[in-house]
Amino acid sequence: MASLKEDLRNLAIRITTDRRRAELVERRREKRNKIRRSTTASISPGQYNMCFVGNPGTGKTAIARYMAKVFYSLGIIEHPRVMEIRGLDLTGEYLGQTKAKVNDIFEKNAGCVIVIDEVYSLLSPRAHNTDSYGQQAIDTLVGCITDPRNATTVVVIAGYKDRMDEFLAANQGLASRFGTTIEFHPYTDSDCVKILHKLLEDTEFDYPKDDEFRQQLVSLFANIRKQMGVNFGNARTVGSIFKQIIDKQTVRVHQLDNPGENELFTVLPVDIPQHPQST
Repeated sequence: MASLKEDLRNLAIRITTDRRRAELVERRREKRNKIRRSTTASISPGQYNMCFVGNPGTGKTAIARYMAKVFYSLGIIEHPRVMEIRGLDLTGEYLGQTKAKVNDIFEKNAGCVIVIDEVYSLLSPRAHNTDSYGQQAIDTLVGCITDPRNATTVVVIAGYKDRMDEFLAANQGLASRFGTTIEFHPYTDSDCVKILHKLLEDTEFDYPKDDEFRQQLVSLFANIRKQMGVNFGNARTVGSIFKQIIDKQTVRVHQLDNPGENELFTVLPVDIPQHPQST
């Protein structure tokens, strides 16, 4: 009986304590919501819009995702979600559809971060036979950005620096809505090697740590960069090379007689592709 009473007493204490904790959690949430609402009320439409310029694979989208988490934690946006679209995704099949399409994107992603890659393609011959589609998309985009209802929506436009500079210079109404420009510089060959090392380590692969192996990789990326020129994909290219290395290593290990764990998770110089597929 004494044990039962003790158990019931402990249960009562736990219920009372849990209820008290729940009340305090609710108060804390309400306090955070009040701070969030206060922060949101002081935000002007487009205040935190940004322009990211740089070559492909230099981390523009990754940083946009990171900034979404930061903006959410500060109460600037309502959801830590990133919507990624391309410039041509803003245009419709016919002129009247374009405006509705842009508005729909903003309505469905209200309070989030919207990343528009290659926004300058809106006024490119690739957009349509006439520029009216792209121009309407730009005009509607400006309207959405300046709408107070979208104050908690952050827009990031991203693309090549030279094309973005030219595009914004010809569209001052849009350019004035992006007060912050961040330039992402291309990775060096040594940077690419570090990224490749990180990919190998993250997937539990071992590799030679000597300078000879490192220099082999540096030369590999230097040759790929020379072949691809301005189309060099930086981190994207590293990811492609990583996959090619693992594919080649897998074929090599498969030919061994009963390979052990070390063989399965070790990359050797022979696994580096001599004629890699450039992507």
